[in-house]
Amino acid sequence: MPPHDVITGRGGPDSLWPIWNQSKRISLNLRAHLSALFALVIVVIMITREFGELKDVVREPRWLLFFVLAVGSLFSARYLWLLYVPVKLRVRIHVLYSVVIAATVLTAFVFGPTLYALYKASPFRLLVLTLAVATVAEALWEVFGDKLSSSHRDIWFSVAMREAIRQFDEVLTREQVMSETELAKWYGDFLDWLLKYSSTALCGRTEVQAAFLMRPPDREGVLRLFKTSPDCDYPSGLEVCLPGRGRTPGAAGLAFTMERPGVVYVPYRKKKQAWTFVWQPHLSYDMSDHSIEAWTEVKGQPWFESSLSVPVYFYDRENRATGRVAGILAFSSRSPDPFEPPDYLMAECFAHLLSQALFLKETMQGARRMPSDASAIDPNRQRKKKPR
Repeated sequence: MPPHDVITGRGGPDSLWPIWNQSKRISLNLRAHLSALFALVIVVIMITREFGELKDVVREPRWLLFFVLAVGSLFSARYLWLLYVPVKLRVRIHVLYSVVIAATVLTAFVFGPTLYALYKASPFRLLVLTLAVATVAEALWEVFGDKLSSSHRDIWFSVAMREAIRQFDEVLTREQVMSETELAKWYGDFLDWLLKYSSTALCGRTEVQAAFLMRPPDREGVLRLFKTSPDCDYPSGLEVCLPGRGRTPGAAGLAFTMERPGVVYVPYRKKKQAWTFVWQPHLSYDMSDHSIEAWTEVKGQPWFESSLSVPVYFYDRENRATGRVAGILAFSSRSPDPFEPPDYLMAECFAHLLSQALFLKETMQGARRMPSDASAIDPNRQRKKKPR
């Protein structure tokens, strides 16, 4: 799926949506295909400059036979390798490769002397043509093919997913059942680990800070900072307002009250505009038509320029559905607008991992009802056992 097809939506005429959405698409496409575009431009300039040397190619179509021989030689070499391995091929594949090899050998035998004479007459012309064709092929391969390489973000995300699965397996395959104290400690350590790895994975090499916010039991209408990734600039005791009468909610507060699972993104802090993104069955994010004013004022501490907030859910074991929101997994960066659709997906995956860890903890504790207090997600607070 091309990067610009990940975000869909109409956008409101009275918002910044059209400008921001188009600039985001242009940015994604430039970063994905800029090298291929430059390569094609260089080829055009090279051919234009050397047109005097290359114009005879149009008049002498036998130059194209060099291309035919090159492609035929590559196919022949691959077929010989597959026979040597060997690989079980269908009959029609054998026929296809055999026809290619026969055509290549016949072309070399019939036109070999002529092609050698063309090469001796102008080897530079053949070099320019070879470089031009190879560059165009490489540019098309980069745009439409798999690069078979991983970015910094992809590597860290894959490592995090693998490590999370290992930690889950370690708990599930223990010979002895963990006590409530051990489960609470495991969950606390898992939360610390997830905040650290998720902040490293998102946005590639751009510095990102992660935090987990939850509704405190001693105050209504706010979310309070619970834990952060190492060396974070989040203010101690940070509180974010939930949507309510007479209150301007923070982005985390909007995410806490979303009707469907999704993300809330603030690309520019000073604009105070938050956008909601909801994943759709057609494999793209549906963007809100209008922005919502979202702002958390902490004087003297502008610790972020952009933020991304994702809800973390409880799971109702009996009804097999998502219950209420346990908290918000929030990411912030000092860079303006660094988060992209792959970051939305990764953030939702990390939030889902945290939900699964909470569900695993509650299940292994033998809980038969949905958690209803902060002790369910706070490893430092233990439930009081009822006297028998």
